[in-house]
Amino acid sequence: MLFQEHQPPSRLKPYVRYYWTLQVNLPPVLQSSQRLLTESFEFILNMAAPVEIIHCDGQIRCISATEITGPMSRPMRMRLTGSVNLFGICFRPGGGYPFFKYPAHELVNQSVDVADLCRTREGQFVEQIQNDCPTTPTRIEAANTYLINCLESNLRDDDVTLKAIEIIESCKGRISIARLAQTLGLSHRHLTRKFKERIGMTPKQLCRNIRFKQVYKLIESSSDHNWADAALTCGYYDQSHFINEFRWFTGRSPDAYFCSSLCSPDFFTANF
Repeated sequence: MLFQEHQPPSRLKPYVRYYWTLQVNLPPVLQSSQRLLTESFEFILNMAAPVEIIHCDGQIRCISATEITGPMSRPMRMRLTGSVNLFGICFRPGGGYPFFKYPAHELVNQSVDVADLCRTREGQFVEQIQNDCPTTPTRIEAANTYLINCLESNLRDDDVTLKAIEIIESCKGRISIARLAQTLGLSHRHLTRKFKERIGMTPKQLCRNIRFKQVYKLIESSSDHNWADAALTCGYYDQSHFINEFRWFTGRSPDAYFCSSLCSPDFFTANF
């Protein structure tokens, strides 16, 4: 499996985390899958065998051409059904807001065909990137041009929410929402409303995802999978609370997930 990131130009960095490509040249075992967890919109262009996305409710969607996945409060699974050749745009949390007019909160834990959301302008971009851009550099160039042109006429930017996201990410999710709202001069309700409109998630959900990703990577990278020390390092001072949080995202306790011979870590961590 070859996963590569490509950085956007400085004009797009507040909105786009990176462009990415994923290639698997040999057909994998049909049952192989990985969990995905993201707090943002992802645009996915598929140029090979269909890829199955299994939602947290068990619903299965097949990505055969173009798809947009929304932010996730619980992981989805990606199941490969053959050789893989994907191109994607990974937006920052809230970064898709200037470009997609669809209500963000309606796409939480969902994936939809781009055609279902497209207007004329978006449709032309999708056709261009599908039909006229045979290489990764040409796809990135087309995406840069399209997204920058969208920003020139954008009236949907929101500096306050961008600042809130910046604070949450810099604190690695370890900040109370009351303190965050006070720092920004907003009420708790007003901040939550802004988040649901722009990101789709509440501030609490965003913090929850970021904290889980941090502690997951720390446990996975340690030789003995010492989850108790990792939890303390990441600010989980109540072990029972941490175990419940871990079960929310994985369906298992940390011991059962990392130490059982019956399973192995299965998160796609490139975006952690």
